[in-house]
Amino acid sequence: MKINLYSSEFWKMEKFLLFSVIILILLGTIAVDSASMLPYLRFRGGGFRFFFKHLLSIFAGLFLATSVLLTRKKFYRENSFVVSLSILTFILLSLVFFFPARNNVHRWVNFLSISFQPSELAKLTLILGLSLILGRAGTTKKEENEAIIYSLAITILIAAETDFGTALFIALISGIIFYISGMRLKKILGISLIFAAGILITALLPQASYLRNRFFSFMKDPRAIYQRKQALIALGSGGITGRSPGESLQKFLYLPEAHSDFIFSILGEEMGLIATLTVLLGFLAIAYSGFKIARRARDSKSKLIAYGISSALSIQALMNISINIGIFPPKGIPLPFISFGGSSMVISILMASILMHIWIRRRDET
Repeated sequence: MKINLYSSEFWKMEKFLLFSVIILILLGTIAVDSASMLPYLRFRGGGFRFFFKHLLSIFAGLFLATSVLLTRKKFYRENSFVVSLSILTFILLSLVFFFPARNNVHRWVNFLSISFQPSELAKLTLILGLSLILGRAGTTKKEENEAIIYSLAITILIAAETDFGTALFIALISGIIFYISGMRLKKILGISLIFAAGILITALLPQASYLRNRFFSFMKDPRAIYQRKQALIALGSGGITGRSPGESLQKFLYLPEAHSDFIFSILGEEMGLIATLTVLLGFLAIAYSGFKIARRARDSKSKLIAYGISSALSIQALMNISINIGIFPPKGIPLPFISFGGSSMVISILMASILMHIWIRRRDET
């Protein structure tokens, strides 16, 4: 059943969430257009292919978001939808090993000319799956153990791709949902040790050697991490107002992956402290809105989903920014709504739309 676009109810959106997402997407679009200049030059005849792909992913995300907001049904709480999504996610996470590696890692599946990163979908699937299991009235120890196994399976599959940054992220979000659902802290700490052991064992695999070398070189000698130095130069040279959009120097051979992993540094260089503070305030507003939506949700499943999504978006942003300012080694964690990357953009917008749907339909009984 559809809702009337012109009904007053439809427009009762959570304003902080709505405007924060819009501003972040606009800032990201400007930054990606500029930061992709080097890829434009490297790929002969490519023109503005990266910018157009970025726009296409935004439109795809907005299409899905509109579809979510136009339905009354709280599909994200239903067994059939979550189970089907979980099966699809596990299949895609397994299929990545049958596709060619990129930069020594298996993280993508390819359909025709479309490349998709299943670990991005796994973030949403994890939140919905754990909320379905732990959001029932009177959760039993058996259901808690099911949730642990479910989360551990996703974490290990992603770690096996040698994507340890996302695996750590998945484990962290799992711990937050476990805690909010009422699981004992002692049990959560024990689970954390199991997760850490699983990730560590996977990190010792031969195919993860280059990641181990990168991590230890960061720990021993920060200067060995070229990206860290260049990212700090970009942020420092921007000052308060920046060089102006399009005038970044670090994007030309100095800062690798300037249009994706290090887009925050390019924002700082071109638009200065004003832009970086705007990004930080945007994600703080998303966290505030998400927690407010969670507190006002009338059922446990929606409450856990809202807490999970708002935590996921804000923590992922914090991890990316920490990489840009040199606290953590580069781990390929995109900045939600801003970084170039179709999978991340579509899933981030979809997450925000589900959060908004919980707010709009919070008074509905079904």
